[in-house]
Amino acid sequence: MSMYLQFVFALYIMCTGVQSLSNDYILQRFAYMEQEIANLKVENQRLSSELTKLQQQDFADEDLLKNKYGHANNSESKMKTKRLLLSSDSPPTTDHVAFCVTLTQTITNMGTHQAIEYDKVITNVGHGYDKRHGHFISPKRGIYLLSVTAHSENDAKQKIALDLVVNGSIIFPLEPDGSGGSESNMSQVFPIVLEQGDMVWLRTKTGYDGKYLYGSTVWMMNTFSGVLLSAL
Repeated sequence: MSMYLQFVFALYIMCTGVQSLSNDYILQRFAYMEQEIANLKVENQRLSSELTKLQQQDFADEDLLKNKYGHANNSESKMKTKRLLLSSDSPPTTDHVAFCVTLTQTITNMGTHQAIEYDKVITNVGHGYDKRHGHFISPKRGIYLLSVTAHSENDAKQKIALDLVVNGSIIFPLEPDGSGGSESNMSQVFPIVLEQGDMVWLRTKTGYDGKYLYGSTVWMMNTFSGVLLSAL
């Protein structure tokens, strides 16, 4: 009987030993997996940081090219590209079009025929206004009501004149000269027929390069707006 008990006891020792080894192995595998997960998190953070740097570099390169060559030199090619994209046989994007933008930051030392990039978008129903370039692109053929206000200070640097152009052709000029007092405003409101893909923007008038265009976060001094009255 004692030999049987000794055999059972030895078998129990062997089984508990195997179980102990198995538990240690599992714990080691868990520790390894946790370390791998931590390494993957670090690598993911590094890749995300690299992607952010690349995106920032892309924006910086675009600004550098625009500052180096100016908006006027490539506006015609951009206009042609956008007109090709919007003048396809696809149906109009929306039945309602309206936009209103204003200038909150003063633009200094303006270039020849520089497009005015109104930086604050108040309304952009139909997504016709392109804030990046200051262009309104007609999403469909129709009668539009456009409105422009230009502001000038009684300052030689801020006596500005602008041209409103459609596809590069002057529609009318605005010339607030500021000579009547501390400041001067000029506004125009008129209907116009635009084709799908027509581009409308304001730019500095010839002879007014180097001037300033006043911007304000409080007062809407320089504005550009439009609404689709009727589709044709």
